[in-house]
Amino acid sequence: SMRVWFLSHTFLPARGGIENYLAEASRRLLALGHRPTIICRRHLPSLPEREEREGVEIIRHPDFPIPRRALAFKPRYFAARLSRWLADSGLVREGLAVCRFPHYGAALASVPGAAPSVYLPASVHTALASIGARSGSLKERLFFRLWRRQVRGLEETALRSSARVSVFSRMMADSLAGEYGIGRERIEVNPPGVDAERFSPGGKDEALARSLGLPPGRPVVLALGRL
Repeated sequence: SMRVWFLSHTFLPARGGIENYLAEASRRLLALGHRPTIICRRHLPSLPEREEREGVEIIRHPDFPIPRRALAFKPRYFAARLSRWLADSGLVREGLAVCRFPHYGAALASVPGAAPSVYLPASVHTALASIGARSGSLKERLFFRLWRRQVRGLEETALRSSARVSVFSRMMADSLAGEYGIGRERIEVNPPGVDAERFSPGGKDEALARSLGLPPGRPVVLALGRL
């Protein structure tokens, strides 16, 4: 039985890909006899600091409001406050830590005696954030330019301090290695899986196909995704 700490910006009741991923990973770890714990931000005052959901412990750290004088250094300020909180809490000292965001990986790297960690990036973080920043307000775009170098430094710290980096595709592994100059051998490609019993081919609904104007007998492929 191993203690596994998941460090992420948000978790349930927030909804999204990473929240679902962590919930499912926690259920699987519980079934294998391990002890998963989620550490995340307390993004709503109504949420308890600690609770248990389906046998998984959830610990929420303070939201760490950013004072006006520190706005220009928000990413580094948040990581420093989080690192101090982790050190004072005595958490993440045993087992294995899995970090989802660069702020959390960098914060954990500064905690004396912290458990070894796996960094689990969705992408080169600044490249992904720049896509969202383009559609934001002028203020949001300016702050992104101001914070970009800080976030890049945090992600590089997370990458270099972790025991292992795990990504979903070879393309992402190549992107990270090229962007930060880290050894490709340190990056493990772990493709996402699917529940083959739940998601398996069934009989074709000919009535539905006709209602959609699809030619009879023609193969149909449905792709679902999100950018």
